[in-house]
Amino acid sequence: MPLVFNPECQPGVDLAKRAVPDGGTLDVDLLLSSVYHGTEIQRRLPALAARIPKPEPVRAAPVDAVPLADALKPILRKLVAADQAVTAPKLFLALADSDAGRQFFNRHGIGSEELEQAVVQLEGKPAEGLAHIDPDTWMCPETF
Repeated sequence: MPLVFNPECQPGVDLAKRAVPDGGTLDVDLLLSSVYHGTEIQRRLPALAARIPKPEPVRAAPVDAVPLADALKPILRKLVAADQAVTAPKLFLALADSDAGRQFFNRHGIGSEELEQAVVQLEGKPAEGLAHIDPDTWMCPETF
C-alpha cells in the first residue's frame, strides 16, 4: 500500500524533496524541518521556530522521488501500516518519536519537556508513543 499525504501535509513533503541535493538522501532531520516549516505546524508551535532550521531548497520544484535514509524507512513503514492519509501533525509526531527525531531536537536545544508540550498542542493529549510494527512485515519503498 502506498504512503499518501493529505493536502495539508504535502507542502512539507514537497519542501523536503526540493531540499535534497542531487545524489543525496532524505533523512529524518530534513523531513522534520520541512514538515515544520512547510505546514501549519510552525503556526501551531511558534516557540520552536528559531531552533528548527529552515530547509534550503536546491530546486524550484520537487522531484518525483528521492532516496530515503535508512533511519527514515521504519518511521514511514509505521505510517504506511496505518492505511490512511498522513497529516502533518501525524508525520511530525512520528518523526519526533524516533531516536533520530529525539537526537535532532536535542541538537537544536529542544528538550523532552518542551517536546512533550508540543505533542499535547498537536494531539491534545500526552504522547503515548507509536505502536511497534515489525519492519519485516511491512514494505516501505526506497523512495517516495
